[in-house]
Order: sequence, then C-alpha cells, then structure tokens
Amino acid sequence: MPSFTKDDYTEKASKVVKLGLAPLARQLCKSGCPVSLRRHLWSIALGVDPNDSQHCLHFEKLKSSVIEQSLLLDRLIVKDVKEVATNNDNYFVFEDMLYQVLLALIRDSSFSDLHNSHASSHTSSVACVAENDTCSSSQEVRPSSSCLQGVCPSSGPSHQKVYPPSGIILFKGFSLYMAPLGYLCDQAEHMYTLFGELYRRFFVQLHTISSRAEGILGLCCLFESLLQAKLPVVCQHFQRLGVEPLKFAFPWMVTVFAGHLSTEEVLLLWDRIIGFNSLEVLPVLAVSIFQFRASNLLQAVSHADIEAILEDLRCLKVLLLLQQTLF
Repeated sequence: MPSFTKDDYTEKASKVVKLGLAPLARQLCKSGCPVSLRRHLWSIALGVDPNDSQHCLHFEKLKSSVIEQSLLLDRLIVKDVKEVATNNDNYFVFEDMLYQVLLALIRDSSFSDLHNSHASSHTSSVACVAENDTCSSSQEVRPSSSCLQGVCPSSGPSHQKVYPPSGIILFKGFSLYMAPLGYLCDQAEHMYTLFGELYRRFFVQLHTISSRAEGILGLCCLFESLLQAKLPVVCQHFQRLGVEPLKFAFPWMVTVFAGHLSTEEVLLLWDRIIGFNSLEVLPVLAVSIFQFRASNLLQAVSHADIEAILEDLRCLKVLLLLQQTLF
C-alpha cells in the first residue's frame, strides 16, 4: 500500500485551493492545513475572499475614518497591542498591522448588530451617546440588546448612536484574537477580512452571554461535564482543596488558547475549529490538558501548586492531546 507523504497532502490541498470548494476546504482543515496554504484554505472554508476589491475598498474607508476622527478607545487599543505584541517574541513584528486592524475594527458599523443575534444579554454595556443629552445615572440601564444599540431611555430615535460604532466592547488581551493571523497575512486588509469572518462565526460567542450551546456558558458547562466524566478523581481532589477547575480553563477558552499555546499549535487548533465549524473543541482540549497533567495535579496541595502546573502550556501538542481524550 503506497504511503501518503507530506508532499502528497500539500498537492491535494493545492487542488482544493484551485477548485475553491468550501466543503473540501473544511475537510482538509479537520486534518490540519499545510502552512503555505493555510490562509487560502481558511478563506475558502469561511467563504471570504481577502483579495476582493470591495473588501479592500471597505478597509481603506475605515482607515480614512481613523485619520479623520479619533476615539477614546484608540488609547486602549494602543495599550493592548503593546502588552500583547511589543514584548512578545512571536508577535512584535506584527505590531503595526495589529494597530491598523483594531483601529479599523472599532469603527466598522457592519458589526453593530452582530451581538444581538448571539446574545440574550451582554455583560458589557455600550455607552449611550446623545447630542445635548445623556442617560441619567438614576435610570436603570439593562445589559440588553437595546442598550447595545445605543438606546437611551431619555433620548429620541434621532439622537441614538452606537459607541463604539462597531458595538464591540474591547477587553484586555483582545489583540490575541488576531495576532496569530500575522503568520498568515502579509497585508492588513487581508488580516482584517479573515479576522472579521472568524469573529462573526466564532470569537463573538466567547465574550457574549447567550443560551447557545457554543456560547461561552455552554462551553464552560461542557468542560465541567467532560472533566467530571473523564477525571472524577481529579475533580474530587480539586473540591477538597477548594479550587474551581474552570478558573484555569476559562482564560484558555476565552482567548481561543492564543497566548497560552505556541503559535504553531494555536493555528493547528484553529484549523480544527474551522474544519468542524465548532468551538466545542476548546473545552475538549482544556480537559485534555487536565488529563495530561493529572498525576501532577493530584500531588498539588494548594491553589499555587495547581497554578504552577497549569501555567506554561507552550510545550504541549494539540493533536496528541485531542487524540488522547477523544480516542
């Protein structure tokens, strides 16, 4: 029986890129994409074309709006990119590109209604901005879709605004969502188009409160259920120490493991997320890490010991861990 070499796999991936068929691209992503073709396969699987002139024109308009008007959030973006990229050996070369993409992102109004379709409520409220009018501090502002749309009870329809224009509330480490894409995209507009689709399909669910199975709450529940089923002894040990396993897994899942695993492993993980069109691989991987280090965790006698055991994940291999848990 002839062996299937890496060159054969790359040749097969090249044929899929030429055909441009999303189902075939997703199937390849399930097994991991060849490095040289990953951006093309992701674009096909996600149904976007970064080279489309309309996408490029849209990004140029957003860049112009960055020059024309500054926002308070611009300073937070600069701070976040510095913390994520400037002192990071893997991402510092992409610092300028991250600035361009993030500054454009918060001004992109096409994202403004995105959270409404994913959330029944939102933990962070978008500021209400009204001309010559503000929301009274005594009035109740609920974290609902109406607040996300910038609706203040005291302002009329003509005074309603969304702030930021994209409706996306940034948080510390938000840049980690796009930093790994620097290894795939050599131009900011390409990164913006690819990230935009990844955010719409997947990342928005990781910081939005919703009842969806693949919302962050559903993923947390899945993690706890899998951990109890796979590692009941570890769960009991954590309970005796008064430590919540989710406290360690939550940051991993919220950042899609970016900043925790090595960049190469992060991209391999994202291959599977795109291929299976699901975020459920995140809690599975989190349980796999607990399982891999179970013997060490059972010897821990304090919260500090557990934190030290689970702190450095850069040497772990995603595929081996997933196979260990699933098979």
